[in-house]
Amino acid sequence: QMQIDVKEHRSLVGRFKKLLIMKFGDETLANQMNTWRSMRIKCDYYPDVEIAEEMCKSAMSDAAMIIHTCKNLVEEF
Repeated sequence: QMQIDVKEHRSLVGRFKKLLIMKFGDETLANQMNTWRSMRIKCDYYPDVEIAEEMCKSAMSDAAMIIHTCKNLVEEF
């Protein structure tokens, strides 16, 4: 698991996000990542918020695709 401090590495995160957008040809992926981040924040700060099982399965499937794509992008450099 890799996490970076977004505030300290904002330019790196921005560049990586642009690479993903270029790879997929639109902002769909970036929008989905923002949605996941918002959901995670809600769950962290509001313990009574529940995420539906179907949504979790969909997010896990999408996350696997993102990880695969990211690995390919990194290998291309």
